[in-house]
Amino acid sequence: MSMHTIKIKRIYEPAAEADGYRVLVDRLWPRGIKKTSANKHLWEKEVAPSQQQHNNAVVLQEYLEKEGS
Repeated sequence: MSMHTIKIKRIYEPAAEADGYRVLVDRLWPRGIKKTSANKHLWEKEVAPSQQQHNNAVVLQEYLEKEGS
């Protein structure tokens, strides 16, 4: 059985040959990026976190950073 590696990369970073199959996981299309030049294979908006989940994650991260210092 072969193992596949999943890498996380921001859409604002330039695409590279080594990126392989690219999937955008976001509910909204990113500002300033043309759909024709995004170099993505698939746009999975349905599996992206909801706005509430995203906000909760941001608040939690800020809390953890504050408590860690």
